[in-house]
Amino acid sequence: MSEYILEMTDIDKTFPGVKALNHAQLNVRPGTVHALMGENGAGKSTTIRCLLGLIHPTTGTCRINNTDPTKTTIHNVAYVPGDVELFPNLTGNQVLDTLAKLRPTSDNKKKRAEYIERFKLDPTKKIRTYSKGNRQKVMLIAALAANVDILVLDEPTSGLDPLIEQTFINIVRERRNEGAAILLSSHILSEVQELADDISIIRNGTIVESGSLKQLAHS
Repeated sequence: MSEYILEMTDIDKTFPGVKALNHAQLNVRPGTVHALMGENGAGKSTTIRCLLGLIHPTTGTCRINNTDPTKTTIHNVAYVPGDVELFPNLTGNQVLDTLAKLRPTSDNKKKRAEYIERFKLDPTKKIRTYSKGNRQKVMLIAALAANVDILVLDEPTSGLDPLIEQTFINIVRERRNEGAAILLSSHILSEVQELADDISIIRNGTIVESGSLKQLAHS
């Protein structure tokens, strides 16, 4: 049995005319926040989509809980994509209910109510009236309140104001302390410094450095 809950081994991903990932390696331990850092276009989102089985790697293997996500549906993961598209004519509450029903594992209704308050979201308004930040809050609440052991968050604080960013940081720490493994894609150094136990740095589709925050700080 592997010590890692998320594993990516020697992944290549080629699109027509573009090699998006080149021998990418990534390992995430249970009960940790692992930051995937890189500039826009470096390959962070492609890495995450391969890892989750949303796109198939050209070569290499991915494992979630020792299971290949391209062959088996993985139920124990909550995912916040970088580009959030929601149902414009539903209210925030209706979207949260819908997302909870789509997930094989239910969400924690007590946590959901708590996070709505902490993120200062008015869930009675329709999605079409929400700012980008409020749409992001809906996805974060849906993921963070889910009864899962793995959270995959792709640029999750995009559009959030600084006070709400701190709320996000606090809740992620709480979920980690509960034992969740969290893969956080970010290009915001301060966010990574506050949250990350481990860091992988991706550049031009290649993981160029990986290790603990302390290790990389002294490298």
